[in-house]
Amino acid sequence: MPADAIDIAAVAPAMELMLERPATLRCSGRLDGQTRRSLCSAVETLLSWGAATVTIDVSDLRLGDREGAGALVRVQQMVLDAGVSLRWIGLDAGRLHLMRFLDLSSSYDGAMAMRPFSAAG
Repeated sequence: MPADAIDIAAVAPAMELMLERPATLRCSGRLDGQTRRSLCSAVETLLSWGAATVTIDVSDLRLGDREGAGALVRVQQMVLDAGVSLRWIGLDAGRLHLMRFLDLSSSYDGAMAMRPFSAAG
């Protein structure tokens, strides 16, 4: 690579994940088939902290493909299977439509809070 070239991967990585205690995951970048495993791994870490509620902020996350959308389904199932409540932040109308299409939630309260198997609103 020429000395004056910019490493695009270093400047704009595909996806960035930030874990914050007690149990928040902030996601930015692009969620797709290549980055989905990182998301699931980060959620496993959150669950290991033992919080009663997990918050996932997708305000700055773009869905890149079908596998990325499927990762959101997987993440929700992981959290609910652990008996933990899940709260989504940053769902705009388009994302909410996608989430409903994928049957990720049956309710929306501005931040979309879900309780284990009692999400019906």
